[in-house]
Amino acid sequence: MSKALLDANFPRLIDGKTMHLNVLEGDVNPRILSVGDAGRGERISSYLENLQIINSTRGFITYSGTFEGVPVSIIVTGMGIPMMDFVVREATSVISSKVAMIRLGTCGALKPNTKPGSIILASSSRFISQNYSYPVGPAYNLSSKVHSDPDLFTIFKNQLISIFGSENVDEGVDLTCETFYSAQGRKDPRFDDCNENLIENMVVEEPEAAAMEMETFKLLHLASTSKGKIAATACMIGLLNRHTQELMDFSKLHDIERDAARAALMALIRYPLDN
Repeated sequence: MSKALLDANFPRLIDGKTMHLNVLEGDVNPRILSVGDAGRGERISSYLENLQIINSTRGFITYSGTFEGVPVSIIVTGMGIPMMDFVVREATSVISSKVAMIRLGTCGALKPNTKPGSIILASSSRFISQNYSYPVGPAYNLSSKVHSDPDLFTIFKNQLISIFGSENVDEGVDLTCETFYSAQGRKDPRFDDCNENLIENMVVEEPEAAAMEMETFKLLHLASTSKGKIAATACMIGLLNRHTQELMDFSKLHDIERDAARAALMALIRYPLDN
């Protein structure tokens, strides 16, 4: 790190910027769209006017501008709950007002009848973590639920249905996983992951499970503990179905993500931040 730090508790660089996102007050708008993929962030940033871009040496990219005249930011978050933790905490630390935040990601669909390429809304989320004391206790643990903000969720759902049609928009409980391989039930003969029946067991424990990915729980959990500052929800594009093993037509992915991003931006600017 080339610059000195201020404050060991919430580190900032000597110029006042946050340690990981590299942002100051005024750099991030209170309506935020989080995406994991850097290419996705660059593509959908074309929706914004008066665009400003802030890069971070930690892999985060913040695009800020206006959408239909309303200030919004798109933040490239990366993968996993630690990255989402950096984004939510550091982005909101430079915003004095209430914040509305939507995650747009990808996932594996968990309902047998969900078509790959569908949009899956997270009404709530639970976290799957590996038990590192196993065989004392189960090999994997499933947390209790945290919920999307009901108003932002409804606004977002309506926007998605208006674009994709109700037949292509599903909803349910998201399962955020600690890892991509073991905690999502993927088999790797090189490692003893003890996850042979993980998906089946988790769906029994959570019958409304709809999606499996790696970030949403952290976003919703931080929103739930933010003392009313953050309203959050999330949706994912189902790349594949974990039951049927069917894959989406990946030639359509960029069009779907652009339409889903437009729905998210429309929802963000319609959500009242003064409530």
